Amino acid sequence: MSKIKGSCMCGNAQYSSDEEPFAHAVCHCLDCQKQTGTAYSVVVGLHEAELVLSGTSHATVITVGDTGNVYCETAQSWVTIDRNMENHDRMMPV
Repeated sequence: MSKIKGSCMCGNAQYSSDEEPFAHAVCHCLDCQKQTGTAYSVVVGLHEAELVLSGTSHATVITVGDTGNVYCETAQSWVTIDRNMENHDRMMPV
């Protein structure tokens, strides 16, 4: 059983990991502000090597300062956020 799992708003794009998140944070970037409609988004950090993406509507979107966020085209919501972190670890909105 996954230690953490989640999805986009419609559920078509999912993520899971058998490891515990290595970080819990509040992100104030413009993308997170737009996504939540507030000043921040709560996110958890997962190592990309341990991350499993599944579902049907993934798209990789490049935004300023990023190397490739995973976005659900159906729900128009972020699934993973890559902030040029060491080892390409990813942040997941929760």
